[in-house]
Amino acid sequence: YSTKTYGHNIGLSAVFRQPNADHSHCHLLHGYSLAFKKQEFLSAKKHLEYIINEYKEGILGDNALFKLAELQENQLNQPEEAMKNYEKLLFDYPGSLFVVEARKRYRDYQTRYPDKANSLKTIVK
Repeated sequence: YSTKTYGHNIGLSAVFRQPNADHSHCHLLHGYSLAFKKQEFLSAKKHLEYIINEYKEGILGDNALFKLAELQENQLNQPEEAMKNYEKLLFDYPGSLFVVEARKRYRDYQTRYPDKANSLKTIVK
């Protein structure tokens, strides 16, 4: 936990100062966080998509995929895309800490939109 601030008037922690740190993947996560905080959701989406494509085998892949699905579901009004990403998380990252929540949201979507859910794969109950 950092007590440093970035912009005393808005109180961003030091974690948000990393969007230009090109030497590591940190700038991607922090760039996403800053874009999200500033409500620049399309920019946040681009950061997450890059992480998913470039770091899918690492510890960032499932985290970024879950955050992307949440962003699509809650901010971008793209529920079908969100459900595809929750489904991808379930199949591609079965050991992820996000699996329980992704499965819950996926099933809720199937209940609310049964006609649209038929186009997606069937999840093992």
